[in-house]
Amino acid sequence: MTYSLHFLKNGCPFFLTCMAYVDLNPIRAKIAATLETSEHTSIKERIESYDSANGKKQKAHLKPLKAQGQNPEQAIPYPLSSYFELVDWSGRIIRKGKRGRITDDVPPILERLGIDPNEWLLTMRWHNRFHRAVGKLASLKAYAESTGKCWVHGMSVSSALYPV
Repeated sequence: MTYSLHFLKNGCPFFLTCMAYVDLNPIRAKIAATLETSEHTSIKERIESYDSANGKKQKAHLKPLKAQGQNPEQAIPYPLSSYFELVDWSGRIIRKGKRGRITDDVPPILERLGIDPNEWLLTMRWHNRFHRAVGKLASLKAYAESTGKCWVHGMSVSSALYPV
């Protein structure tokens, strides 16, 4: 699938609206209770491939959303974590004529993914707080060891960003 970035860069929110609408279909039909269990949706695939601990990139067959290390010229100019939050928030709204929604007892998506929102915002600034590797502390330690180093820059940041 290819989509016009010109369409997106001109501030048109319709593309994100369509993506979120489709990604919420299993929730609205009461087939799934969470985004992570919404079979056959791009958001489920994005969540599954979102594994900062292993540095996995977004799946090639999906148009990428803006994320750390993502080429901004190729990505939809909307942060991946913000898209997760947008769809999660939208899925909690009760809609007339729709059977399902994400219930209030389900924690917010960033919490479910183990991401500290404040640390995430700090990390997404221009001057990144990581160098060479990004991920959870255990993965950074393993990376350092595999490269013959005792540590890599960003280990304390990782502990704050991914406290789980």
